[in-house]
Amino acid sequence: MDKYDLYQLCVQLPETDIAVLCAIHAWFANRQSVASHPLVFSDEFAGPGALARQWVKAVTDSHAFAIDADPEPLERAYDIERVTPVCANVMDVHEKADIIAGLNFAICEWHARSDLLAYLKHARSRLLPHGFFACDLYVGSDSLMTGEIVQQFAGPDGEDIEYCWEQQHVDLLTNRVQNALHFVVTKSDGAVTEFPSAFEYDWRLWSIVELRDAMHEAGFAQVEVFVRDEIALDDNGDVHVVPASFAEDLDESDQVLVCATA
Repeated sequence: MDKYDLYQLCVQLPETDIAVLCAIHAWFANRQSVASHPLVFSDEFAGPGALARQWVKAVTDSHAFAIDADPEPLERAYDIERVTPVCANVMDVHEKADIIAGLNFAICEWHARSDLLAYLKHARSRLLPHGFFACDLYVGSDSLMTGEIVQQFAGPDGEDIEYCWEQQHVDLLTNRVQNALHFVVTKSDGAVTEFPSAFEYDWRLWSIVELRDAMHEAGFAQVEVFVRDEIALDDNGDVHVVPASFAEDLDESDQVLVCATA
C-alpha cells in the first residue's frame, strides 16, 4: 500500500459522498420544480479521482472528470471507462458538469479572497442548467485549535492501520492552519511501515459566512449549508438531506457541505 491507497481507505468516503451529492441535487431540483437527472460530474482537486470513479459506478450512463494538477495521484483515474482525467490547474479547465465538487476541504487551498472569488466565478460558469457547486468545511470552536484525531482501520489484506489527522499550527490573525496526515501500517506478520506527514496542507480556513458571501458575490443564486452529521439514511438505503436553518444546527466541531446553484 502506498500513501494514496491509505488516503482513499482512511480519509475518503466516495460511496457516501456521491450518494449525498445526488440527494442534494434532488433537493435543489425539487425546489426548482425540475427533474433531477445529473449525469456529468467534475471531481475538483481530485487526487486519485476516487469520487469520479465512484460517480460512474453509481450513476448509469454518466461521465466524470477527475481534475488535478499533480499527475502522480491522478494516474489511478486513467483507463477507467467514462472517467476523463484532466491534469491541469482547475482555473484552466472549462468542461461543464451537473455537479462540481471540491471536497476534503480543497476550497481552503485558496488563501486570498480574490483568488477564492475568481475560482467560484469560474466554477459557476462551468455548471450545466440546474447544476450546483459543492465544497466542504470544518467549523466550530474546535476548528481553530491544534490537536490530533486518531482512528484505526483494517486494510484489505488484514493490515492494522493507524490514521492520524494533526492540526499542527493555527494563526488566529489570518485563519491559516497547517495540517498533516500520518499513517502507521502493521501487517499480520508484525512488520510496521510508517508514513509520517504523508500529506501536508497549508490552508486558509474559511468560515461559513465568508464562503457564503463570496458565493453570492460570484453570482450564485442560492447557497445552502448541509451538516454531515445531520444527513440521514432510511431503511431503504436512500439518503435524505435538509439544509441547516439555525446556528443551533451546528456543534462545536462539525463538517458541513456548502452548496450553491447558479
